[in-house]
Amino acid sequence: MTRLSAKREAFCREYTVDGNATRAAVRAGYTEASAKQQGCRLLTNDDVQARVADLQAEVAERNRITVDGQVGKLEKVLQRAMELGQSAAAVQAVMGQSKHCGFLVDVHRDERQMSDAQLRATLAKHLGEDATAQLMAKLGSSSPDRDTMH
Repeated sequence: MTRLSAKREAFCREYTVDGNATRAAVRAGYTEASAKQQGCRLLTNDDVQARVADLQAEVAERNRITVDGQVGKLEKVLQRAMELGQSAAAVQAVMGQSKHCGFLVDVHRDERQMSDAQLRATLAKHLGEDATAQLMAKLGSSSPDRDTMH
């Protein structure tokens, strides 16, 4: 990997904080007027992507966060949340943890427009097929069609 400029390194570190490219660009020193475009552009850079992945892996390792652990938490939280009638908030919290550790990415489009097959394929890409199947089972969805996962 090519060594990044100080500004790009700062962007990578800030992006790892909350997964928001625009806010990361501002915190890294890009102007607010150009932050959205700069953040989007930076995320298409191979070296930036590699550095973000490295930083996310460090966070996951440091905090002993794994896909299996996240799915286990999701199961426990969902059970309790269902008892309390607060499943949406519980799922959001666990999914947020997964996103911060790089297991999920922010999709900059309305997810409601994605077909079930597209959603499952996106999850499988980031979580793996087994974890996606477990997650879908926990959420009460039918098993994902493995033919749609590439």
